[in-house]
Amino acid sequence: KKLNTLRPTKILNYSLPGDSIVDNLAKYQQAETHLKPDLYIMGIVNNDLIIGPEGAYPQSKKTYQEILDQCHKEPILFKYKENQGYEDQLLNLYWPSFLEENSNICFLKKIVPLFDKKSTLFFSFGYIPTLKQVVSSTSEIERKGHEILYKFNNIITDNSGYIVDPYITYPEYIRVSSKEGHPAKIMHQQYAQILFDEIATNKKWGFTK
Repeated sequence: KKLNTLRPTKILNYSLPGDSIVDNLAKYQQAETHLKPDLYIMGIVNNDLIIGPEGAYPQSKKTYQEILDQCHKEPILFKYKENQGYEDQLLNLYWPSFLEENSNICFLKKIVPLFDKKSTLFFSFGYIPTLKQVVSSTSEIERKGHEILYKFNNIITDNSGYIVDPYITYPEYIRVSSKEGHPAKIMHQQYAQILFDEIATNKKWGFTK
């Protein structure tokens, strides 16, 4: 609605819960072949490296095999059922997927450069800390949570990727409730405003003259 106040705009939403970075690359490749969008917005979260060879889309298995041939080792496959609650998942699923000895992070390093840097905006749904904040974390959970997105950010920027951190503008994360940790409605409104401001004001995206 906001973008359409400036010029006719069509947004196609292909995001789905549970999609990995491999699935997102597979969707990107199909979109490049059949749609050629002007801009891709790629959301990133701390569990993006929870990947498996089964794939959610027809192209996913082919994409997985292509990346596997470059990384030479199967990534560790993780099971959600064995880990209950966010802390268990972070320690036993998300954190190991970002360790250099596991090939999951090799998958990420091979995949990020495949997105066209001129037309891809990475949008972080988690706060991106500085190295100082990682080091000064007050607990193991906080440190490992910080380090995941710190590494994610570095891999994207090292490959000339463009990343937007919404928490620079809105530093407070607001949950749905004490039991439901996903972002509340007001957070989604803030995300939308940040994306609108970025697209409408940054000439890099070609939306404004």
